[in-house]
Amino acid sequence: MTGLPENLRPLVSIVIPAYNAAQTLPQTLDSVLAQTYSNIEVIVVNDGSTDKTAEVLRGYADKVRGIDQPNGGLPNARNKGCRAARGEFIALMDADDLCRPERIAVQVAAFQNCPEAVLCCSDFSAFNAEGPVASSHSATYYSMIGEAPEGFSSLYPERRKIEVAADAFPGSQRPAAVEAYMGRVYRELAQGNFVHPPTVMFRRSLLETAGTFDETLRYDCDWEWMVRMARTGAFVYVDRPMLDYRLSETQMSSSPRRAIDTLRAATKIWESDADLMSKNRARMQTGLGQLCLEAAYALAEEQRIDAAKMLARSVWTYGLVKPASVKTAIRILMPLPLLELIRHLRSGS
Repeated sequence: MTGLPENLRPLVSIVIPAYNAAQTLPQTLDSVLAQTYSNIEVIVVNDGSTDKTAEVLRGYADKVRGIDQPNGGLPNARNKGCRAARGEFIALMDADDLCRPERIAVQVAAFQNCPEAVLCCSDFSAFNAEGPVASSHSATYYSMIGEAPEGFSSLYPERRKIEVAADAFPGSQRPAAVEAYMGRVYRELAQGNFVHPPTVMFRRSLLETAGTFDETLRYDCDWEWMVRMARTGAFVYVDRPMLDYRLSETQMSSSPRRAIDTLRAATKIWESDADLMSKNRARMQTGLGQLCLEAAYALAEEQRIDAAKMLARSVWTYGLVKPASVKTAIRILMPLPLLELIRHLRSGS
């Protein structure tokens, strides 16, 4: 319920790392500044951009707090923004996504309805340069959701209705009840991520308990951090899109180096909890083997020796032998000119 007097509404800090985001940042900021929940501060960390990101921020100087720093990577920029945040709650955003107008109001209401929750996330839609792609993209983007036998009911212990005041939704005259899932998800989340970082809002006080983002995990800091958050308390998932997620070939989630970071994050997660590892050893061994295989495939062209080591680790340490292992071995051994020829023939160009 966000129908509180203006002076009693908690401050929400919205933290947005931005690296060479001049093309998309104005649209992102406009969507954030159009929130129906007014008690917000917007913090953009310009992470060493070489385009016109700084110029864009100057145009929003009266509404947005910009922080300039040398390029330090996503986790470093997130940490810088979170440390600067003054709000009771911190909401994460990326510099190329769009916030629904009711997002902050609904998430604050979720915390008011579920005071035991430490983090709130939501469903999200997807779009690309051509237009909308999917009205609900969570189950497509995260295999943990798509493969769960009963969807979110398999991941969250209970279902809830979030009561939201009428002023949360543009043009609405009546309060609304929003579907949500809630509860402890630590053991499920440790098996693989299903929480979309740009939809996350969390209690700022949790940074002292769970810590900040691991800056050594440049490409996949989110999953490992959220598992640490999940160990401290319950999550609440709002079962409606609160964010429009931009699909792009240049975004970080498309980087082949991410496979390496995901393996490192998984290793850190599982080695930090001996009880979790002992009770799920077979599943986690398979998971590590699969991540080693994916890392080997990602490195096969640029770092063949490292790729071969990852493939060997997948097969000999974790016992993962599957058709993809053979495919990866061929990719590692095949001369690069031949690989290029095969790509050329497949593309028909």
